[in-house]
Amino acid sequence: MPRHEWQNTHLRFELPEGKWGPFVDLQGPPGRNGLSPVAFVGGDSSDKDAADLPVIAYEAGLTLRVVRADGSEARLAIGLADGRVTVNGVPVTVNGVPVVINGGA
Repeated sequence: MPRHEWQNTHLRFELPEGKWGPFVDLQGPPGRNGLSPVAFVGGDSSDKDAADLPVIAYEAGLTLRVVRADGSEARLAIGLADGRVTVNGVPVTVNGVPVVINGGA
């Protein structure tokens, strides 16, 4: 590891002749504020891999804010009814089979 020095976000390295190189600021510009997508709905998602999406911990009564590609929004109220997952009060099914949490009936 070459000898180096930090000053806040600035870094410099020792040069071969024992002198120090200039400090370089490694801090980039501030990022934009906003929400990170956790799912991609509609539009071109062919370059998205579901395995790369973060896992969302389930919590009864959770409300998700969905922002579509066109900027419009929807709110989804996630709930449980007899162990079955609901969205806005409607039971969720996959190929007609109810989605359940913790093996609920």
